[in-house]
Amino acid sequence: MLKVQLPILFEDGKMMYDAVLAMIHRASPVLATLIHDNPFYNPFSLQLPDIVMVLGLELEPIFKSIPNITILEEKSHLELLDAEYNQSGILLDFFNVTFRSKGFDCPLPVPEKILLSLKERWNQLYPEKISIHIPFPGEKTREITVVKFMNIHTRQHKVGDYPTYTVFYGKVGLQAFGSDQYIHDFNVLMRFAEWAGVGYKRQMGMGVTKILASGVKSERVG
Repeated sequence: MLKVQLPILFEDGKMMYDAVLAMIHRASPVLATLIHDNPFYNPFSLQLPDIVMVLGLELEPIFKSIPNITILEEKSHLELLDAEYNQSGILLDFFNVTFRSKGFDCPLPVPEKILLSLKERWNQLYPEKISIHIPFPGEKTREITVVKFMNIHTRQHKVGDYPTYTVFYGKVGLQAFGSDQYIHDFNVLMRFAEWAGVGYKRQMGMGVTKILASGVKSERVG
C-alpha cells in the first residue's frame, strides 16, 4: 500500500478520480478500463485535495514510476495482518461517510456496515482473506462491535455530477467483544480503514477515516 501526494490540488472528488484514472491509463489501459467498468473493483481511495491511497498490489509499480508525485508512506497489508493487537476499543474520526442501501443514504456509524465495508474491500484486494463474523440485525452472538461514543453531524455533500449525498462526519468510539481472533480481525480492519476509507464513493474522496486513539482489551462478553 502506498500513500502518495499529487503535485496539483483538487476541489472535487470526481475530477480527482478522473485525473488519477488517466495516470493509470497511460501505464495500463486495460487496468484503467477494468477499474472504470467494474464497480466492485476499487484498488485506490482518494483524500482531497491531493492524496491517493494506493491499495491494489498491481497499482504500486505504476505509481512508483509516475514522475512528479511524492510517496509519503509505504506499508504492506501483511504488516497489518501479522501485527499483534491488545486493543478492543478504537476512537475514529470520520469525514463525509455514507452507506447506500437500496438506493438510499444511511449516514449513521452502524458498526456492522463499517466492518462489512472494510471486510469486502480487503477481501476484494488481497489473497489473505479476513473472515470476521458480521451479525445480521437481531442475531444473538458473542462476537460483536458496538458504539460506545458518538459525536457526529450530517450534511449534504456533492461529488461531480452525481446526486447529492447525505453524509456524516465526526468522532465515533467502537468497542469490540469476542474471541482473540475476532479482536485481531477488528483491529486489522480498523487500521485498514485509514488507508481504504469507509462506505460509499471512497474512490472519489468520501469516507476518509482516521484513528484518534485506541484502548486496551476488555473482557469478553457471554
